[in-house]
Amino acid sequence: MNHIVNAGEKVKRRYSIQKQAVMDSLGRLDHPSAQEILEDVRKRYPHISRGTVYRNLNLLEKDGLVKRLFFPDSPDRFDIDTKPHNHVRCIRCGRIFDLKSDGLKNVDRQMEEETGFLIKGHSITFLGVCPACRLGKKK
Repeated sequence: MNHIVNAGEKVKRRYSIQKQAVMDSLGRLDHPSAQEILEDVRKRYPHISRGTVYRNLNLLEKDGLVKRLFFPDSPDRFDIDTKPHNHVRCIRCGRIFDLKSDGLKNVDRQMEEETGFLIKGHSITFLGVCPACRLGKKK
């Protein structure tokens, strides 16, 4: 049995061309929406259905191979980098950038102490205006 592979880990699901096409698209695009993934996959497989792409995104998320990002007033986005990290989103163009800074590395422990919760993770998104938009350049 073939497996979809990411970062050296095997997932116990059957390989499919459609699922691999979605993974390839995620590798090419930066924090895409499901619609953007669909449009990208259709360049190579014009007859792939919306349902197939969405179903495979859900399976990949369930298997931990992609992370779904939620933003108010915006479609969900998908991130192929599933390691813990935070994001910054441009309020003008909507682009999303990864933050690699570990300036928040102790935030989980601090929140546990403050709230008594057992923190299992966090998602922090900073909002701002990206350099391209500040300079008036189109993305």
